[in-house]
Amino acid sequence: MKNIVLLGGAFNPVHNGHISAMKALLSTDKFDEGWFLPVSKDPFNVKHLARSDHRIKMLEIAKHGYVEMKVNLFELINTIDNTYQMMRDIHRYYKNHKFTFAMGMDQANSIKEWQCWEKLIDIYDLVVLNRTGVVIEEDSKVIANKHIVIDNNIPDISSTTIRALLKDGKEVPTDIISKDVLEYINKEGLYIT
Repeated sequence: MKNIVLLGGAFNPVHNGHISAMKALLSTDKFDEGWFLPVSKDPFNVKHLARSDHRIKMLEIAKHGYVEMKVNLFELINTIDNTYQMMRDIHRYYKNHKFTFAMGMDQANSIKEWQCWEKLIDIYDLVVLNRTGVVIEEDSKVIANKHIVIDNNIPDISSTTIRALLKDGKEVPTDIISKDVLEYINKEGLYIT
């Protein structure tokens, strides 16, 4: 049985913070593989969600060389309404794997706004990644008391900021997004409108 850590998101675009987060998760030696799970619709209703084929390609480019990192299309090919449902369904589909869902501290701090959050934290394994400048709030203590918290200070990088820089025609520093992903974005003309 493989231990898999899941990192879901829009990855719109994937950036070095996503890769750093997965590297931190895999460095704990608790997991055999890390799966990026791109969503089919952005839970935050981002208007300019790149097509899924572009987001998958950017993930493949960003994770190149990290054999323990995979891109899994489970959320893209299934109708998923919330994280609890995704965890329930992925456990049913991949019966020979043990899954842990990863989230940033900012997400943990708003866990009580999630659909079926009580079932999620009671039934499934979660890991919370601390992010630079984000402190644990009262709501996320329900997670911290039961699940793993990794205090690795993942860099605070935002896909929203990257999209804004691209739209404004400004230079995007390669310390926040890989040069190869940035080249792909420019070649495909993504995020310029």
